[in-house]
Amino acid sequence: MDDELEALLLAVQAGPIDSPPWSDFVRRLRVRLGGNFANLIFRRADADRASGIEVHDALAPPDWLWDRYRARFADADPIPYFAMQPGRVYAYAELDGIAALARDAFREDFLRAADLEHFLIFRVVEPGGCNIWVTVTRSAAMPDFDADDRRLCERLTRALVPALSCYSALLAQATETAAYRRAADLLAFGVVTLDSTGRVVGVETAFLTHIIPLVPQRLHQHRLHNQVDIVLAGVVRPQLRPLAFVYDALEQRAKDGGVNG
Repeated sequence: MDDELEALLLAVQAGPIDSPPWSDFVRRLRVRLGGNFANLIFRRADADRASGIEVHDALAPPDWLWDRYRARFADADPIPYFAMQPGRVYAYAELDGIAALARDAFREDFLRAADLEHFLIFRVVEPGGCNIWVTVTRSAAMPDFDADDRRLCERLTRALVPALSCYSALLAQATETAAYRRAADLLAFGVVTLDSTGRVVGVETAFLTHIIPLVPQRLHQHRLHNQVDIVLAGVVRPQLRPLAFVYDALEQRAKDGGVNG
């Protein structure tokens, strides 16, 4: 295995923790295949095609590329994404339905207009149902992709399956964690702990989320506890003054022999 291929396979494995996901892989794949454009897209069957989450790497894409796709071709894109066989590498002309088009506006007015002449695409599906599509293109000045290029892509489709499974599991866990955190935050009271002098010694996250944003912007330069003190002084602390006397009494009692003495 050559060093460039090993780096590409390692980029597949590291893709789930890239930001954005698989960005290094997409860049390395474009370079390895001598392409002028490569991308990886997450799509859902029930979603608008223009809403797919895309990671791309390109030499010099025209400024209008994505705006034109969203405006003119998102609903007229002839690529049968969800009919593609997972693991198979397709040239554009091999996609179902393309050969039957009387005039392929997508190819003429979008792909060729952007000099995305030669085209390979493949679909990867992990057992849980998460889908990605990877596309690589070359300019008209370059030769078409050959059998070796296809074999490389076929190998990558197999390597991407477990990596995509890991990404799907990480995403599900992150979503669940965020939901629990949100629920806990909504139920939290935003407790602030004070000592007997009224000094802030502890602040819960909910207080920071819901109360601190109310502090005027000009005060944000102060340290956190200064902000909390400011808020407490005008909002909370007057209501807690009776509790301070109770705290003082308990503290004195503890000094005299314990709260149970």
